[in-house]
Amino acid sequence: MSYPIWIGIDKRDHSPLVGAAACDAHGEKCEQVYPSQLRHRCVAYDSTIGVHIICTPTYARTWGLRIVECFQAADHAYARR
Repeated sequence: MSYPIWIGIDKRDHSPLVGAAACDAHGEKCEQVYPSQLRHRCVAYDSTIGVHIICTPTYARTWGLRIVECFQAADHAYARR
């Protein structure tokens, strides 16, 4: 059984963060996703309003956002045992 994990954006260099501890310590924008959704999320920059957001790569391409970096696929290290 999989459980939601926290992902976020690092407020210093706008890189992706995974895990609640990392989001609490350095996170700017955080949300919960299931591990299977992790590879379908990226950090994108919206130059019209000057913010970084977490979205899907398809959303970023559709709206003309610049993809900064994508989250790595889950390797089941986040599964509860």
